[in-house]
Amino acid sequence: MSHEIEAIEKMSYPDFVAYLGQVNTPPGAKSTLQYWIQNAGIGEKSHLFDLACTTGFSSRTIVTERGGRALGIDISKPAIDVANRTAASVGLAERLTYVHGDACAIPAADGAFTHILGGCNFAFIQDRKVALAEAARVLGKDGMLCLSNFFYFNEPPLSVIDSVEGAIGFRPNATWTKTYWEEFFSDRFELIAEVDQELKVMDEKYLRQIVRDAVFNPSGKLKDKPQEVKEACCERLFKIRWTLNKHREYQKFNLAVWKKR
Repeated sequence: MSHEIEAIEKMSYPDFVAYLGQVNTPPGAKSTLQYWIQNAGIGEKSHLFDLACTTGFSSRTIVTERGGRALGIDISKPAIDVANRTAASVGLAERLTYVHGDACAIPAADGAFTHILGGCNFAFIQDRKVALAEAARVLGKDGMLCLSNFFYFNEPPLSVIDSVEGAIGFRPNATWTKTYWEEFFSDRFELIAEVDQELKVMDEKYLRQIVRDAVFNPSGKLKDKPQEVKEACCERLFKIRWTLNKHREYQKFNLAVWKKR
């Protein structure tokens, strides 16, 4: 086994996503961003904070379409590097800044932002109450928190929870129902708009093809890698995607805009 394949197997999930050059989108992808834009009043004067931004998809896409500017943070340094390189490659380096940071200690002044793009990331933050307080701190008066949050509508068996933890190094909690999250966010914010969305569960053949297309993309980040490295990436990515795909049988996601109290 080559050193690079060993490194691939040991990478954290966020670092592996960055290694692949994968666009890590919030649940709902571009339709979610349109929901946020329309319901949270995002425009050319907006200053966005992209919380746990990974490779910067949400803020980059919104700023490209609507103008404004954004700061993003993530705990994965490789993901931040990809986000900054991508911003520069599309001519947005002056309006998009991505830094390595912690959601529980946001590197910004009080009231610095008009909107926070939260995706589904509060579940991944260990000290999420601290992170929520930080989100409220850095939002200005009437600031908006934009979310695309997974929740359980049916309790998953322990075997599914164990599989997710094994695949991405993160253990979800079966108590994370819609009610749980509503009570959590309402501690600091007021709900302005929301809609629940179904999650599509894919069959194995289709998912394998998606994974191979992503890894063997002739213009992708891995295009010059040896065949054995690409195959190792396919194997790990499929295991992750298949596990999360089965997990979807117990989940929906909630698109929401919350206003700072």
